[in-house]
Amino acid sequence: MKIKDDCGIWIDDHKMIAKKFNTNYIHRFTSTHNNKRIPWSLGRLKLVTKSNNSELTKSPHLEEIRMILFIIDSNETPTLDGFSVGFFKNYWHVIKKDLFNCILDFFMNGKLLNKINHTFIPLVQKIATPSQTTYYGRISLCSTIYKIIFKILVNRLRPLLDKLISPFQVPLFRGDLFTIIFYLLMKLCTSLRT
Repeated sequence: MKIKDDCGIWIDDHKMIAKKFNTNYIHRFTSTHNNKRIPWSLGRLKLVTKSNNSELTKSPHLEEIRMILFIIDSNETPTLDGFSVGFFKNYWHVIKKDLFNCILDFFMNGKLLNKINHTFIPLVQKIATPSQTTYYGRISLCSTIYKIIFKILVNRLRPLLDKLISPFQVPLFRGDLFTIIFYLLMKLCTSLRT
């Protein structure tokens, strides 16, 4: 394998290629802002009521978990743990109680086992013979349990987006609903830990 550096010179040393990918992705996904933004400068934030908070953090019921599991495409990208969504669907009658207890534990304690909360991000070639790091895309491989929890939270956050994001903040996300929800979920998970 070889790849071009920023000057167009080919690199074929594996350590240098790895360093180039690390540098490139750190640069692409690191904010240039040194100071924390003050939310109030982006417009007055709307508050989430106690009722909204209760709805977000309530324990899911078995039917909610089943519904979400069966909406996820069985042929979706395989998960890191090797248990595909299809496996969970095929053996629902056997694993439903254990799956329910695992997801319930997250909502009650705000914590996931590291093996469940682990995501692997492999790089996938966008073209047949990539010569630069920008010709590689990334995909996220996470566990089916993580996907189910994420979708539960997404479904609960969707109706509250107008309360959580001021009109001045919306342009920051450029209309990307996934980015908005992911950002809010990260904030929610951080607050669950504290």
